[in-house]
Amino acid sequence: MPLMTRATPGPERRPRPLTRACAARLACAAVTFAAMPATGCAGPQLHIDNPGRDDLFVDGTAMPAIEHGTLGFRYYGTVRWRALPRDDGEGVPRFDRLAASGEIEVEAPVSPWLFPLDFPLELVHRLFVGQRDQFLTVELPEAPASDGAGLDIPPDQLGALRQRAEAARTAR
Repeated sequence: MPLMTRATPGPERRPRPLTRACAARLACAAVTFAAMPATGCAGPQLHIDNPGRDDLFVDGTAMPAIEHGTLGFRYYGTVRWRALPRDDGEGVPRFDRLAASGEIEVEAPVSPWLFPLDFPLELVHRLFVGQRDQFLTVELPEAPASDGAGLDIPPDQLGALRQRAEAARTAR
């Protein structure tokens, strides 16, 4: 029969106290993880107010025909926009408004040349100054009145008018 031995308890193990270096690393990691959502690819947004629901292009990309909208952060620098009068819904162009365009400057919170320091500096900037969103209100200017603005030619007579214009051009 095997001899059964009883385990005797050894000296009690106490957890080691945290050293200052370990506590500093843990605090740094906690602050970094807490700050990540504050700056992670988040920047100033472009808020668009388009009361006429005109055709709007931002940096050459067509935006949906909405009255109010927000375009998320894309980059720092100059954003170019262009607005064209929309059709009346039946495919007939509107000539009572002119196209409009402009630029919006989106400034970086800190210089990009400060690469190792840009993250903490951007945190401090966002904490004290906040996020500087840009606002765009699309208002197309009215077209100047012209001499032929009051002509209403029925569509069935456009062919005859064109033939008369070509005949007058060839007669000269």
